[in-house]
Amino acid sequence: MDTASDREEMFLQAPVACAFLLLCDQLGVPLDEAVRPPAALDLAAGGISDMYPWAGDHEQRKVAVVERAARLRHLVPRLLEHPDSSWWFASLERDRQVWLGTSRDQMQSIEVPSEAPPPREYTPQMPPAYFLTATRYGERTAFHSLLAQWAGDWDPELPLPQADLHVADDARVFEIRSPQDWYELADRYAVVPVERGEPMADRQIFPHWTKVAADWDIVHLSFGEFLLATFVPIAGPLGSARLWTWESESALWLRPCYSDRIEQEPLVGRPRSAFEGVGVRIRHLRTLGGEDARLSERWGGPRRMKARSRRWWRSRGR
Repeated sequence: MDTASDREEMFLQAPVACAFLLLCDQLGVPLDEAVRPPAALDLAAGGISDMYPWAGDHEQRKVAVVERAARLRHLVPRLLEHPDSSWWFASLERDRQVWLGTSRDQMQSIEVPSEAPPPREYTPQMPPAYFLTATRYGERTAFHSLLAQWAGDWDPELPLPQADLHVADDARVFEIRSPQDWYELADRYAVVPVERGEPMADRQIFPHWTKVAADWDIVHLSFGEFLLATFVPIAGPLGSARLWTWESESALWLRPCYSDRIEQEPLVGRPRSAFEGVGVRIRHLRTLGGEDARLSERWGGPRRMKARSRRWWRSRGR
């Protein structure tokens, strides 16, 4: 279990956490609101959008946000120790899982992984045919925030079917509580793509999902560890492991293990942003600043924003 001081240091070295912190500061979001949904979920969606891994300047941005967030160090313990942030590092909420997808047939066809991930693809971060849920916080999930902020690598056609799922009591859940946990999952069930002449330091190891599924039914990434673990490499004897294609708090299902399913009305439009009053979506705010100054009507004060291009989207189901 990480101590409070450990988490503070991890926060200040984690690019998405630092982007979250910078967005919170630039938007002037009160900490009492920043730690709670929907603001926290939307700030995280903005953070992952700003750290988009396919962007040409991704590596530079990771370094820059960590450097620029250092001046906000004093805010980190206030976020992590706030009584309303206790949900950030909670284990899987079995009775509050929400599925959003492109077809209801997905729920009838959750597949147990049966093949090794292809080498040199980003898909080893998840099985080829994957099924995800997110935790409901009131009327919001992290998936709704991604859609509200036009963030991440998912641009689905609406309407989207929705369902509430109850995870069976006997389902085996692997919790990702730190970057080390992702490394341990990848190391214990390792697939090691090796190219001739490749230095050991450059090798990336991934979980062999068929082997993972022999021991676990669900892999859960909490909200807090999404902030702390994403894009943070951990090195070991076989190579390094780095979580980088999970875009939010979520649960990856390796087999159908729900005890109840409640169909909900389809999602017919993108959810409203928690930051509608800003005048532009949070995705227009670059954590590294921009040339256009705009006024935040909701939070108050001048904020620096810049429009972004979203040409990299690919449509995929959750």
